[in-house]
Amino acid sequence: MAKAANGWFKSQYTMNQLTLIGFTGQDAEIHYTQNGTLVTTLSVATKESWKNAEGAWQSRSEWHRWSYSGRSLSTRARWPRARSCWCKARPAPANTTKDGVKHRVFEVRAETIGKLDRAERQEVGEQNTAE
Repeated sequence: MAKAANGWFKSQYTMNQLTLIGFTGQDAEIHYTQNGTLVTTLSVATKESWKNAEGAWQSRSEWHRWSYSGRSLSTRARWPRARSCWCKARPAPANTTKDGVKHRVFEVRAETIGKLDRAERQEVGEQNTAE
C-alpha cells in the first residue's frame, strides 16, 4: 500500500456503512412502493452528551429516518415510540428544497435492524434482527 501525502494509506477498498443506536421518536410508518415492496420507516433520535469547559453537561440530539424494505417489520406494535433500537445501514443521499433553500439529507437504508430493550430480547423466539 502506498502512503499518501497526508500520511494516510491509499487503498482500493472503501466502506460506506453506518451503525446507529437510538430511540424511536414515533410509531413506525408502513407503506408499499408502486411495485408492491413493503417499506417500514422509523424516526430515530441519537444523543451525544459531553461536559463543557466549565464542567456543565451539554447534549445534542440528531434525528434520522431509517427505512427498511422487505421482510416483516410491518407490525406497528413491534416498533412503538421510545423503543431502543440499532441498525447497520448505508446512507442514501438526497437533495431537497425547503422554503427555497436547498438541503442535502441522508436517509438511512437499514440492512439489519434490531431492538435493544431487555424485555423484548428475552421474548421466546425473538432475535435481534429483522425477520
